Amino acid sequence: ESLPEFTSGTVQGLHAAINDMSALCLSRKVIHLKGFALRIDFEDPDTKRAMQSVQTFFTDEKPDTVAFDGDSFAESSFTRLIPELAKAFPSLEFEAFVKEND
Repeated sequence: ESLPEFTSGTVQGLHAAINDMSALCLSRKVIHLKGFALRIDFEDPDTKRAMQSVQTFFTDEKPDTVAFDGDSFAESSFTRLIPELAKAFPSLEFEAFVKEND
């Protein structure tokens, strides 16, 4: 099987598309949120201080988007932060990455 033939127009189109996507990515500030999926005690004083630090970090950094691994919401999971961040920062967008079979 032969490889498809690329014309200079096709290559220029691909190059333009890659530049457009790069510009979009560079113009957005994305924070990848990671954490434990279970057994976080949000009533613990140290956890409360850590939560305040997260809020301060988001206030200072002013991200456009939060990316996370797509774990389901749970009260004892880092995913508890998602609705709290959405409420505190209404313009924030969220992107969840989930495997097709999950």
